[in-house]
Amino acid sequence: MPDATRRKTSLCAICCCNLRHIFRILQNNRNLRRAASQLTAEIPRSQWHETCKGLTALNQYVGDSGVMKGIIFTELLHFIESKGGALFLEKVIADADLPNGGAFSKVGSYPSQYANALVSSASQLSAIPAEQLCKEYGEFLFHRFTVLYPAMLSTYKDADGLLSHVGTHIHEEVKLLDPDARPPRIHSRQENDVLIIEYQSHRPFAHIAYGLIAGALDYYGDSRTLIWHQSEDMLQAQFQIVS
Repeated sequence: MPDATRRKTSLCAICCCNLRHIFRILQNNRNLRRAASQLTAEIPRSQWHETCKGLTALNQYVGDSGVMKGIIFTELLHFIESKGGALFLEKVIADADLPNGGAFSKVGSYPSQYANALVSSASQLSAIPAEQLCKEYGEFLFHRFTVLYPAMLSTYKDADGLLSHVGTHIHEEVKLLDPDARPPRIHSRQENDVLIIEYQSHRPFAHIAYGLIAGALDYYGDSRTLIWHQSEDMLQAQFQIVS
């Protein structure tokens, strides 16, 4: 299959991640794979962001199970509003053209591609790169968690304590509350003076993970440096916190 993500150099990171995800799903279906290849070769560059939004429906058609809890979406809307005000948020929702019209419940579950569409729309309207918006949203989200879940965070006295227990404690608590939840896999280990955090997910949101870690460091007043060794598809990454 032609590598559309390399050929279309104007694609944003969100579009690229969506395409890679779709191609993985289609890899065992020759007819669908051929149709997707032809489609990516024919779409003009100027229409790629519109096509990106349409991938939500395709993901659902081929059986994608990438859903996220509604609180991630409601907080994303708050973040977008904080970037440009209520009118900007309205424009972002209208441009994203979501099947639910941008109506989210904190306790509901929605396709992760809805978040992709919102971020892509916000990026186009604000001229802020999608990657940067995702990082900023991650930081915003962590500080919201300090307000929403103070008891859980009060268990940890520093950033290392919290980040070392995301996979073994916090995400396990999430799955107890919601057995259908599929949080990212987080593994951490200490090597000398470096805390290494391995991130793996079925959703291409490593930029948000970076922002969450940066938010944790800021919350605890930790001045160490956060280094990111990223993969091409944003489904996995290694973060290092060094002195």
